[in-house]
Amino acid sequence: VFVYVYNSLDQRYSTRIAQTDSAGQYTATGLYYGQYYLYFDVRDSVHVDEYYDNAQEMPLAKPVKVAIDTVVSGIDAQLAKGSSVTGRVTNTQGEGLPRVMVNGYSSLTDEYPNATTTTDNSGYYTLTSLAAGAYFIKFTPGFYDYNTEYARQYYNDKTHRRVANVVTVAANSVVPNINAVLK
Repeated sequence: VFVYVYNSLDQRYSTRIAQTDSAGQYTATGLYYGQYYLYFDVRDSVHVDEYYDNAQEMPLAKPVKVAIDTVVSGIDAQLAKGSSVTGRVTNTQGEGLPRVMVNGYSSLTDEYPNATTTTDNSGYYTLTSLAAGAYFIKFTPGFYDYNTEYARQYYNDKTHRRVANVVTVAANSVVPNINAVLK
């Protein structure tokens, strides 16, 4: 697990990066006094990444206060198993479309996708490691080869996130049949 440390004054870039050892321990050194947000990035397709303390978005995270010449301990995370969204992307003739990028964005923010994958050769996809919540699902054809006749869209045949349908995901579940027909 990678642990990203963000200064509360400049939240765009991590100040430090630490990595857990085989026992799950980590140390982030060289921090000045102040407040920090910690992001636990598990990098697998089973668990959900999170900010300290069980938050999915930085504005909801609990800041960690660091004083001069002190060691802060007990800033731990128990990463939950993630949920999945599955579906198929086809054209209007019902043919599966390969290499379509599929992103899941939290309905609470529009910054970065919470999950990303690509359709297989038959157009099927699985978005993994999602926390319980509401998501906008975006389908972007031609992302990898830039040569496509299809337009990007959000689920359920919507052209923009402002009007897109939200997909609700329960904890430790699979939401099937979030399909798209690209035109």
